[in-house]
Amino acid sequence: MGSSQGGILSMAAACTDQRIRAVFPHNILIPSLKNSISVTSFPRFLKPFNGALTSIMKLAAKMAPGMQVPVTFYLEFDRITSSKSIRDLFYADPLGLTSYPLHFLSSLFAADLGGISDGSIKCPVVVIASTGDRLFSYDYCLEVYEKIAAPRKEMLVFNEPYHLIFNECPERIIGPVVQKLKEYQ
Repeated sequence: MGSSQGGILSMAAACTDQRIRAVFPHNILIPSLKNSISVTSFPRFLKPFNGALTSIMKLAAKMAPGMQVPVTFYLEFDRITSSKSIRDLFYADPLGLTSYPLHFLSSLFAADLGGISDGSIKCPVVVIASTGDRLFSYDYCLEVYEKIAAPRKEMLVFNEPYHLIFNECPERIIGPVVQKLKEYQ
């Protein structure tokens, strides 16, 4: 299970690790899709140049792999959360990361997640999504969901106006997620 960037990583793991019994990504992404730019803060007119942007980022990562890139460079914080308390916690948490090394971001943007749609996933996939997520739009999540080739797939959809549903409305999210997890024990 993973949330946001962790959702992407959980799907990547499911594509290659046959030991995984089920994967529960909160939000999903296939970096090579042109619409993936909609998740970032990059201008939408760059959509046709998604591959070129990835190549530029790879080149930059080779030149300065450890350069720290703030989350706000590639994501709009207001689309992540509008909660001042969560934003303050994000910057105050000593274990939290407010920036990532360029080599990590490059690998995330260039990740080959073709395994999502080529049958590499051998376990069930339960995509967790929110209809009002301003970062990973519900339409985008549906576009990626339709490409998933797995023995079983389903969506657990919450009608919430948040991206950080596990932080902003846990009282409405945790119970149904735990129930769904139990179905796959």
